[in-house]
Amino acid sequence: MPAGSVLAVEPFVERIGPAQDAIGASAYRFGYRTEATRDVFSAIEIPAEIVEEAVTSKLSISATMSPTGEISATSSACAAGIASPLIPVDVLVAQVVAPDNLRLEEAGADELRTLLVRLERSITCVKDALARYGVR
Repeated sequence: MPAGSVLAVEPFVERIGPAQDAIGASAYRFGYRTEATRDVFSAIEIPAEIVEEAVTSKLSISATMSPTGEISATSSACAAGIASPLIPVDVLVAQVVAPDNLRLEEAGADELRTLLVRLERSITCVKDALARYGVR
């Protein structure tokens, strides 16, 4: 490298374990590598249990719904608590009851009855709120 040149490095993290395509990892390698050649400049290996415990113990997810029925989720793991895209409640319900999803979830009539009861309670809450505004 010519004198005065700056070595460009980038951060990286990778799973390491018995097989790269296996679920889970025995450890994670964090470090920096050169952008041009991808040679590791510095790295540290941390057991997977420690990394996963640290990530999940500080993770919190909250969901909110706007008065117009748009739902979003926010995760504490996101920088600055970035929220997910807004999803209208009717779109979310349509996704839940889609045949492919019900099959994957192995959901039956009992689960759908529970969903229906909860949605009917939700409708009652909205009607009560409208009544407080004098709207039918």
